Amino acid sequence: MQGKVVTVIMAGLGSLVGLGIGALLRQPEINRLKKEIKHLQEELPGKIENIENELNRQIDELHKRYTALKLWQFIEKKKQKGLMLEKNKEIFIFRCFCKEGIELLGKGIAEKKEKQVLLANQEREFLDNFTDLLDGKAISEDVMDKINDYLLTKYSYDVSGEIKFDYEKLIEENLTILIR
Repeated sequence: MQGKVVTVIMAGLGSLVGLGIGALLRQPEINRLKKEIKHLQEELPGKIENIENELNRQIDELHKRYTALKLWQFIEKKKQKGLMLEKNKEIFIFRCFCKEGIELLGKGIAEKKEKQVLLANQEREFLDNFTDLLDGKAISEDVMDKINDYLLTKYSYDVSGEIKFDYEKLIEENLTILIR
C-alpha cells in the first residue's frame, strides 16, 4: 500500500514538474503575444482616425456631387418650364448665378476641409440662398433682389457682352479641387 501512495505522490510531483516546465517553455510565446496585443491597441486610435478622415472625405465628395447634380436639375427645370427668357440681362444673371454658386460651393467645401474661413459674409449669404433655391425652397422677392444686386455688382463689367459659361469646366475647376 505504501508503494501505491509513493507511486501516486511521484506521479503527482511528475505532473506538477511537467506542468511547470511546460509553462516556462510557453512563457516567451505568451510574452510575445502580450507585446503584440499592446502594440495593436496603441495603433488602434490612429487607424480609427484615418478611417474617419477617409469617410469624411468621401462624404464631402458625395455632398459636392449631390449639389452639382442639383444644379444640373435646376438648370434643366428652368429650361423645361421655359423660364430662361431670351433677354440678355436675365440670361446674364442666371449664368452668373450658376457660375457664382459653383465657385462658392467649391470654396465652401474647401473651407470645411481646411478648417479656415474662406468666404466673406456676402458670399456665405449668397451660397446659403443658392443651396436653398437648388433644394426647391421658396425665396422671397427681397432675397431675389439681393441676389440680383450681388451678381450685378460683382459681374457688372460683363453685362454688355454675350457671356458663355462652360458649366462642365466650371464645375470641374471649382469642385474637383476637393478630390485631391
